[in-house]
Parts: sequence; C-alpha cells; structure tokens
Amino acid sequence: MVSSTQFTTATLLALALNVAPALAFFRLICSAPLVVERADPIVSPGKISGHVHTIHGGSNFALTTSFEELRASDCTSCMVQEDMSNYWTPSLYWENEDGTFQNVPQVGGMTAYYLQRRDNDSAALTTFPAGFRMLAGSMNLREFNDVQDQLAINYVCLDYDDPKAATYGFPDYNCPQGLRAQIIFPSCWDGVNLDSDDHKSHMAYPSGLDNGVCPDSHPIRFITLFFETTYDINSLVDQRWNGSHHMVWAMGDPTGYGYHGDFINGWDLDTLENAINNCNSSSGLLEDCPYFTLDNSDLFWEGKNCIRSPIVDEIVTGTALAALPGCNPIQDGPDSAVMYSTCDNIANTTLFNDTQVYNGSFIPDNVNHLANQPSTVANPTNWTYMGCYGEYSNSRLLTHMMSTDDTMTVESCLALCQASNYKYGGVEYATQCFCSNTEPPTTQVISAESCYQTCVGDDLEYCGGPNALNVYKSDAWINPIVTSYKSWTNLGCYTEATNARALINYISLATTNQTIAGCLDAAQAKGYTMAGMEYGGECWAGNALSAGSVNTSQSECNMLCNGNSLEYCGAGNRLSMYTLSRVVSSSAVSSSVASTSVVSSKAASSSAVISSSTASSAAASSSSVASSSSIAPSSSVVSSTVVSSSVSPAAASSSVASSTLSSSVLSSASSSAVSASASSAASLASVSASASASSSKASSASSVSSASSASASA
Repeated sequence: MVSSTQFTTATLLALALNVAPALAFFRLICSAPLVVERADPIVSPGKISGHVHTIHGGSNFALTTSFEELRASDCTSCMVQEDMSNYWTPSLYWENEDGTFQNVPQVGGMTAYYLQRRDNDSAALTTFPAGFRMLAGSMNLREFNDVQDQLAINYVCLDYDDPKAATYGFPDYNCPQGLRAQIIFPSCWDGVNLDSDDHKSHMAYPSGLDNGVCPDSHPIRFITLFFETTYDINSLVDQRWNGSHHMVWAMGDPTGYGYHGDFINGWDLDTLENAINNCNSSSGLLEDCPYFTLDNSDLFWEGKNCIRSPIVDEIVTGTALAALPGCNPIQDGPDSAVMYSTCDNIANTTLFNDTQVYNGSFIPDNVNHLANQPSTVANPTNWTYMGCYGEYSNSRLLTHMMSTDDTMTVESCLALCQASNYKYGGVEYATQCFCSNTEPPTTQVISAESCYQTCVGDDLEYCGGPNALNVYKSDAWINPIVTSYKSWTNLGCYTEATNARALINYISLATTNQTIAGCLDAAQAKGYTMAGMEYGGECWAGNALSAGSVNTSQSECNMLCNGNSLEYCGAGNRLSMYTLSRVVSSSAVSSSVASTSVVSSKAASSSAVISSSTASSAAASSSSVASSSSIAPSSSVVSSTVVSSSVSPAAASSSVASSTLSSSVLSSASSSAVSASASSAASLASVSASASASSSKASSASSVSSASSASASA
C-alpha cells in the first residue's frame, strides 16, 4: 500500500477550515445521496461516465443538464430549498480478498461548506453565475505532488480515543468513527468562462488555497466551496487482509490521490447573493441565515426526502460485485492511471427511458428499478396484490397473526395463509404475517410509500411498515363456510345461550373427525335435529336452542376445524349452527332415489304430481289424465344446496295406482299441511321456516277428471 504524506491536524484545520471565528461561513447539509450511478454531466455529458459517482442535490440531475433544468427540480436532497445545485464525488469501494468489491456507505451524507474567504475585509465576493460548473482534483493521480491541486485534498481518520494526523492519501489503519474525505474547490474565476475544456482552467486557487489573493488571470473571487464526506470503513475492519485495508475509489484508485469533486450551480441567485453579503455568522448554522428555507422534516434527516431513480441500468452497489463498475482496473501508480473506455470483462450497459423523483424508503413500482433494489411483490402465485393498508385503531386489520419470523418474506407469509385457507394475507413491520377471511375495508388503503420496510428474509421485497400492511387476496381460496351438508342446512353463526349452552348435548369426536360432516353425522345418528361446532372441535347438538342464543355476524365464526382446515367450526362462544332440513320416507315408487343428500320424491297419482321442498316437477299429458292412466313427466330436476340428487320418475306403461308420498321434515319451526285439489293445478304453500319450498304444478291440455286428493305434510 502506498504510504501517505502526513501533517498535523492543527496544520490541516488552519489551512482548510477552522480559521478565525470572525470569518463567516454556512454549512449546507445533504443528508443522503440523490442517486448513485455512472453519470457525470460535466466530464461525460450525454453518455455513461467512466466510473460511479455519489450525487447530491437537485432532482433534475441528468447525463446532460442546464441551470434552468436544475432550477426546475422537484426537490433537493440538501437542506436549503433555494439551492438546486448538484454536488458529486466518486463512490468508495472495498476490495474483498476473493477479488470482488463492495461499496462503502457514506455516514450522514455530504456537507458542503460555503466559506466567505476574501482578499481583505473590504473585498467583494461574487455569486456563482447561472450555468457555472467546475471540478476540483484529478482522477488520474496515483502519487502525491506538493501543488495546490493536491494540497486541496486530504483525509481525516476519525478516532476520538486516539486522534490521528490527517493525510493526503488513504491512511493504512482503521478509523473507528469513519474516514472523512475533504476537498477544497478553487475560488478565483477568470470572469469569462462558465466552464473550460478540462473543467478546471477557468478557475484558480487563491494564494492561501482557501484564502489570500487571487492571481491576475482569475481576478473574480467566489465564495469558497468545501466538500466533506465521511465513510464507514470501521464496518469493514474484520475484512482487512494481508494486514491492510483495501479501499479503492470507483476509478480504480487504491491510493486516495485521485479523489475529486464536481459542482454545477443551481442556486436561486438572489438568495445566494443575500446569504453571501448579509449572513455573517461564524456559527455555520443555516438557521442563522434568514434567506434560507430549510427542510427540517423527519424524511430529510432520515435521508429520504428526495431520491431520483437511476438513469443507468447497472448494479453499482452490493457486497460482491465482480468488478468495479465500468472499465476501472486497479492502478496503484506511481504513474498516472490510464482511463479505459471499453474492456472485455463487462457487459454492455443500457439506459432507462426516463427517470422519476420520489421520497421515502419506498421505491414506487412505476419508476426504474435496478435488479438489486426492492419492489412490491405484485403477483405472487395464486395471490393478487390489493395495496398498502393502514391500521388506525387497536383492532387488527387482518385478525390472525400467523408468525413473527426473522426469515419473513411475502411468499412465506402467503404460504402460511394458504395452508390454513385464509382468503387474505398481509405482511407488516418487515417480520410479521397476518391472515383473515374478512376483507379489509377500502377506506384503510393508504399511500404505497407507507409500506416501505423490506422483508427481513428478502431485502428485495417490501413487507409493510409501521402500522401498515402489504395486503394480498387469494385466488385459490375455498369458502370455509359449509352452507349445507346432506339433509342439513347452515343457519349461520350463533352465540351461546344466556347462562346456558345453546345446544345442551355434547358429542365427543376424534380429532380427525372434528369437522362439520363429522358433527352432523353424529348428531343425526343420535336423533338430534340441530347441531353446531364450536372452538374448532366441539360438537354440540339438540332439538331446540336454549333461550338467549341468537344469530350473529358470520365473521365471528372464524375458527378452522381441527379435522379440516378448509372449514369453519365456530369460535370461542360461537357455534357454526345447522338444522336438519328433512328426512324423507318414500313408498310405492317404481324407481329408487340413490342419494344420501336432500331427497326429493315424486309420485305419480291419478290426479296430481306433488313436489318436495327442494325439487320441482312438471307433468303434462296430451289429453286427459284418468285415475287408471299413466303419467309421463316431461322433465325432472332435483337439486340441493350442496349435493345434487337425481330421481328416477315412475314412468309406467299402463297404470300407476294408489301411489302415495309421505315426507317428514324435522325442523325447529312447526310444519304445515298443504292440500292440492282436483279442481285446480296442484299448489304447495306454507312450508317450515327452515326449509324453502318450491312449487308443484300439474297441468293438462284439456280436463282433469276423477282426481283424488293428495296430501303432503311438511
């Protein structure tokens, strides 16, 4: 590793920053990068730049940009809202022992100092003009030369317990509180050019680097710009190898001498001029200058107030990059580095069609996403994304918490919900999974950016946020409410009785048989006409409800059956309630009913066709129907709520005599008799409250004679 020229901290501070307290300055805070990518509209306008930069400031930063475009920015990642300038430096990487690279994160973003240094107390400072841009430092340098261009660059190793001397190149030891890279920009302007071919010649340093007298060739004095950026190299202390650190700037510089910075003016010119001329505090605090509008929001201090989607479709951050992005082999000097435009070890890099600005931790789905950036899982298998929902009360949006897991992903949560046949699933707080069969109200849909936390099990997926859930709806859900079974009909969800059981007879079931079918079959075998499941596995039965048991919301019966996770079996003090609809006994019918579900029976008599409560039939004859004639039904459709049953009608070749139908319907309501007379088409009416009756019609083309009466009791 190349050794660094050192000097004392006191000398550095006197030279660069900590001058006499009477000298004014203000400190512009940029809390987090606007974007990190290979873009540089000064050195590489209109094309992908040679190496990665970390960019701060106005959101209209682009491969090419103008003063007017910057002034039209939607936001800035820096604190003063009148400043839409852009500030950028190369990104810092760490070479891993296996030859891969990882980016080193900045600590607290970047700070741009505006130092009001003058030739003398009466000398004027000029505001940066519209369209002005400049560069400080030289990316090709790999050794130290005692010239102003390199004296302007230095590093401070932050170690509060053991302060170190500052260096002009990378220090070869750890910095517990971070490594601070510093660069002073030239402040003497030629008064003519807003830029130059090398982006530096139109500017010069004053005699004292950040103070003193400007050369005659560059007589106009600007305010002095000074960048300060801290990097968290302490987080990589355990990854040192060969007894050394392995920091490298994005252009393949392991020495630190090639550090550089860029600036494009985007200030509101009147604001900057007023600040230069009238804000004379030596505190450096932006609050001491009344011309500034400051962003003091939580989003700003969290570094989330202004972010721009990338222009270049290229992964430039991560822990195991195969190479430094672009064509940047490591060159440690001492000769100046050669910059390559093409190389064999990288694929062609493309541009996105456009860029968009957003804030917060959430990357909207409609903006450019790099392959290593998080996004909302929009279409997981068998699920549909519904949106980001907020929880505003003490009640849960989705009622069943399934898991809190340090490996949580959207897919793992939804798998839990699907296994238990829940219709809705959602993730919250990056680690929590909730499910429900009750649809969350649309009134609780909130902004997508509230669901900004990435899943602990997959940082490329969003898993809700504080009191916010990414909610999904199952496409494979099976309704767990058994609406009917055989001769049983669902009555809904019922409460327990007042100081008693709603149904007083408990029926013990094996766990595997703790299902709706298991309970109802057992109840019917014991002669009960009502039955219900409670607590997911308790079967209760009887012939009437105890006083005080009432119907309540079906959503309150939401416990899945112990023996079948696709069915509801009540809940705590709630019963999924069923009533036995009818038990049918048929006699003298020439065809049998081959079904164990709701049974319908048809009897052809000398005068009429009677229909059960769950079936309808029509009998039509071409002429008269006599007591000894045969009946040929024209159609027969028999169905129940859950199980369909077909009935073979008696189609006699001659006469069907003395055919009778007897049906008994066991119900909690009273039965009523229905008579059909010969003088009218047979009609049915007044059936029990727990069974719905369909009509029975007998029609003839001419006359109905010698009809005897038929009765059906329900």
